[in-house]
Amino acid sequence: MIGIGVSPLKDEEIERYLRENRSRINITTDESEAYSGAEIVIIAVPTDFDEEKGQFDTDVAERAARSRGGPGSDERRAGLHDDASGAG
Repeated sequence: MIGIGVSPLKDEEIERYLRENRSRINITTDESEAYSGAEIVIIAVPTDFDEEKGQFDTDVAERAARSRGGPGSDERRAGLHDDASGAG
């Protein structure tokens, strides 16, 4: 959907941004391609709702973030991933 300028969320501003900036948005499942030269990377993964727990299962999103220096990653803890806050 996003690749053709359509937001999965009903939001006029997001839809307009996607239409106007389609050539600047690259959608891929290839990690190397996604991170190569990127200023911003948005990771979109399923977050299934767990009826028994009454909350979303964010395990997949957390693993994806940790794999590339997100919060709790080995890279961040080792100080190999700098960020604007200076915490890395």
